[in-house]
Amino acid sequence: MMGVRGFGETSAKWSDFCARLREPGRMDPLEAMLGLSKADTAAVLDTSTVPALVVMGTKDSDFKDAVEEARMLAGKLDAETVIVEGAGHCPHTEMPNLVGPRIGTFLHGLTPQWPPPRAGRV
Repeated sequence: MMGVRGFGETSAKWSDFCARLREPGRMDPLEAMLGLSKADTAAVLDTSTVPALVVMGTKDSDFKDAVEEARMLAGKLDAETVIVEGAGHCPHTEMPNLVGPRIGTFLHGLTPQWPPPRAGRV
């Protein structure tokens, strides 16, 4: 298994990360999300109140018009949109150097301070 940036495959952090993923119930929210139908997810859009960033590749074959889908989602969620020209369904993995900074900027705007202060440090 490959490590993730900041985690070497043999590091204690990586081992801890993998162990946490195996905890009972850890993957339940993901599995529930993956089991939703298009109608289920559409029903949630109008009631969502969390900040959102819609990232969509222009060549996402899951949608007839990926750009229009992204704009529709962003409108319903009152979200920002990142349209990634030439990317498919996973623009964050296809063009991480382009998408990563945009996600970072979005996340930075959600928190008063990043990284958060360590315990006992101001």
